[in-house]
Amino acid sequence: MNDRDETRILAALLAQGSSIHLFSCAMSIAAMLLFFASASFRGIGYGNILVLAMLLLGVVETVMAFRVGFDARLFGDIAQGTRDRAEELDAMDETLWHLGLLPMKKAGRSFAARRKGAVRLLKVQAGCALGQCTIPIGIGLFCLF
Repeated sequence: MNDRDETRILAALLAQGSSIHLFSCAMSIAAMLLFFASASFRGIGYGNILVLAMLLLGVVETVMAFRVGFDARLFGDIAQGTRDRAEELDAMDETLWHLGLLPMKKAGRSFAARRKGAVRLLKVQAGCALGQCTIPIGIGLFCLF
């Protein structure tokens, strides 16, 4: 696989974070509705604390979705570029550094290190969304038994 193909595939993988984000937004909206409905009838209880945990996971997922989407766009642009991938990465580092978005110590990292970091962010995003749906499933199972 050549550099351009690898970069394009990474960008496509990271772009799937938008689907995860849509799911998480739906879970967050459901959690807010449940929290306000429950709080107005019974006050704040243990169940509402779990619902608040769902909302907190939704906030973290949203931050991760922003970062994953940003990385997907950057890697997609690199894949479409006309220069060598290393040159594209150097130019990107310089621009991000000038904008204050990249500390100098992170500039010049290998593509493998960048890929690993971007995929890690996607996994954190997916983990937050998974946590959001695990909480109501756990509550439902607890209520059944």
